[in-house]
Amino acid sequence: ERAIELFPYAAGETSPYFLLATIYGNMGKTEEQIDVLRRQRLMAPGAFDSGLKLASLLLEQGENEEAIEVLEGLMFVNPLKAEVHQKLGDAYLEKGKPDKAIREFEVLLALNPPDKAGSHYRIASALALEGQSEQARHHVLLALEIAPTYEEAQQLLLKLVRQ
Repeated sequence: ERAIELFPYAAGETSPYFLLATIYGNMGKTEEQIDVLRRQRLMAPGAFDSGLKLASLLLEQGENEEAIEVLEGLMFVNPLKAEVHQKLGDAYLEKGKPDKAIREFEVLLALNPPDKAGSHYRIASALALEGQSEQARHHVLLALEIAPTYEEAQQLLLKLVRQ
């Protein structure tokens, strides 16, 4: 805290903010960790790893609106980071914004993520919420083609077929 007082503008990834947030995280003090990461974000909105950690913690706490704001800002810092698009798409789905979630999941898929089946499933889920059953079926089948035992995708396909 003293180092932050002395050097409040030194807010990069190796700053006192990051170190203090890490300490609070190791101690299990989530609220304090979030507070420090929020302060760091005000001083250095381009600190990507800290911003991603803040967004993750906010999502865990159910503070989706603020998490969405942080993630949207991080896209300007590193638009090719698949994890940001996945978290943002999931947050949009949770907030009932499937149109925005579809956009993020399509970007995620274009970034060639390691979990392509999960990406197709996420797109299918968002499309299903939008009422686009045919396109949802297409993506859920692509997910099952990659991972035939993907249980959530199987359940979504059954739901789509029964409609």
